[in-house]
Amino acid sequence: MVRTVSESKDTASFNHFYLHILVKEFPQAKFIFTIRDCYSWVNSFLRMISRWKKHFLDIGLDMPDWMLNYGRILFGEYDWNWFNSYQALQEHLDPLVEMFIKSWGNLNKRILDLLPPERSLILRTSDISRSQTKLADFIGIPAATLTEHHHINMAPDSINILEDYDREKFDELCYHYAKPVIDRLESLKNSRQHIDQIEEEGGMEQLPTSKYFCCLEY
Repeated sequence: MVRTVSESKDTASFNHFYLHILVKEFPQAKFIFTIRDCYSWVNSFLRMISRWKKHFLDIGLDMPDWMLNYGRILFGEYDWNWFNSYQALQEHLDPLVEMFIKSWGNLNKRILDLLPPERSLILRTSDISRSQTKLADFIGIPAATLTEHHHINMAPDSINILEDYDREKFDELCYHYAKPVIDRLESLKNSRQHIDQIEEEGGMEQLPTSKYFCCLEY
């Protein structure tokens, strides 16, 4: 990130760890936060770790330390051998799902607490393809310059690891660990609708175009 660049963006997946620094050091920066629903996020993360574990098993190597340590930072301690096979993963879904939901709730709450509301746009991942105009207006560019292609890095497999997991139990864990985030998103949705109405009536001064955009996703 270089301050002298006329316009730049940063979409690193670990940006949220440094959000407090970015907010302070870039006072005119705008932040785009895309948040995925907890169920599909947990499912996707379990699939991703399973693919990587299988990859290293296939080539006869241990998973690198940085990957193991990053997993511990996100979720805490667990046995990576639980990902050695689909059967092993299913046998240990209970502790994994609880850890992943807790992580989703804690880290998304931290992000929402740190984001400056007047410089932030929060979008549900499922709404990105329908939000091009909103994104363009927020950034200050023509909507026609945004691509219609989204989620082009989607995983090749679509296996539902949570298919046999009790959905009611999953929702109860979400309520226990992530209710503040769910409630906050609903509140922000209502606030955003109010702000949109004010802007349409010309009652809100537009922020100066930012020279730095930070995209956050967790």
